Amino acid sequence: MNCTIINNYQIHPKDKLINHIKNAINPHQVIKIFSENISIIQEDNYKLIKIELIRYKPQKRCLIEYHFQGKNNLILIGKIRAKKIDFHSFQLQKNLWQNGFDENSQDNISVPEVVGIVTQWQMWLQKKVSGQILSQYLTKNQPIKIYQKVAHIAHKLHKTNIPINRNHTIKNELDILHEKLPLLTKYYPHWQKRIENLLNQCDILASKVIETELCGIHRDFYFDQIIIDNNRFYLLDLDLYCRGNPCLDIGNFIGHISEYSLRQFEDIFALKYQELALKNEFINIHKREKQDHLSLSELKDLKTIINNNIDIYSLLTLVRHIYLSTQFIERHTYTKKLFDFCEEKIKLALTFSLSSSL
Repeated sequence: MNCTIINNYQIHPKDKLINHIKNAINPHQVIKIFSENISIIQEDNYKLIKIELIRYKPQKRCLIEYHFQGKNNLILIGKIRAKKIDFHSFQLQKNLWQNGFDENSQDNISVPEVVGIVTQWQMWLQKKVSGQILSQYLTKNQPIKIYQKVAHIAHKLHKTNIPINRNHTIKNELDILHEKLPLLTKYYPHWQKRIENLLNQCDILASKVIETELCGIHRDFYFDQIIIDNNRFYLLDLDLYCRGNPCLDIGNFIGHISEYSLRQFEDIFALKYQELALKNEFINIHKREKQDHLSLSELKDLKTIINNNIDIYSLLTLVRHIYLSTQFIERHTYTKKLFDFCEEKIKLALTFSLSSSL
């Protein structure tokens, strides 16, 4: 069967998304449906000037941009999910906006404003924000204050703690590794024993995590999820939001920086100062919050617990990236380097105390 080509994306005729996409990029349909469902379009008499499919994951989800002209230019991003409409993410982002994450927040930390739902296309919409993705700031000479700000973004999300019934613990992290890492044998069958050993070491390492009180976490927190517009920081893509250990978000972010450093600079430690700035600021935020309630020894213990938890989660994130490196052709050359590094680093962590070896 021939695929439908939309904005250079090939969409198979049996993809569950295809009918939604066809309707959602039809200008006449968009004008009609948006006029009926999206209040901002109803009230301000916007004129549709452009529609663009900007991201597509077969059988799962897609993003569509809608450009409107009116008294102010407006760009909306529609998120379509094949399974069912993602009411949870829509409501979560709306709740965050109403609880200190709006565009006028004093701390300059926001989320994009949601504007409505189109149920027949399994779509919800938000305003597109201007600015640059944080990955543009991942350079060796970038001021560390940006990475310190990232710690405050995560902490604000954790502190706001919008209720949700979905949990993600260290066991869930291990389940992902035990599912994905054995798939490496497709490309590296001679690694089977190494993979088994690495997974066993990950299990032991994970057992050293001290679970703190669960709170709302992003769970996919890394540099592509933050847009910087002058002094304002926007947090994006909260689809995986759940209750979990707050150190997971920081560890995940640091693990992504390390993996990016390897690919971008051929040196996994190239952005180590930036990683430390993020981790230390997160620790200091928690220490400042507790300093009136804990003794000096208890504050020291708190620092150790958070530091070790972050280091463990960042290492497990790097192990996950071993598998992810096989899913992108341009990353294949880094699979072995990541594997070797994770083996050595976890071995050191288990041989010596975490606080001194990581």
